[in-house]
Amino acid sequence: MEGGKEIPVIDSFNLSDNVNWAVVTDGIYFIDSGAKGGAAIEFFSLITRRITKVAELGKVYFYPNGFAVSPDRRSFLYTQEEPGSSDIMLVENFR
Repeated sequence: MEGGKEIPVIDSFNLSDNVNWAVVTDGIYFIDSGAKGGAAIEFFSLITRRITKVAELGKVYFYPNGFAVSPDRRSFLYTQEEPGSSDIMLVENFR
């Protein structure tokens, strides 16, 4: 199968620079660490081609390659750096 011409999916955000993202059937969830007011989980819709903020995370620091979305999209897993700490946190009811 041959593919078509490559085109940018999200002009304002380079997913190759930010490794905390996950593809789902209708879009891409990602952590925007440069969002206004601190980091945020955002969703880019392949249908509308718009980005919407899903959850605000505040001023946090992330490890690379540490982001996943549950099949029902009700939970996210991400790695976060906390100086002097090594806890696992579960974020629930963020919608």
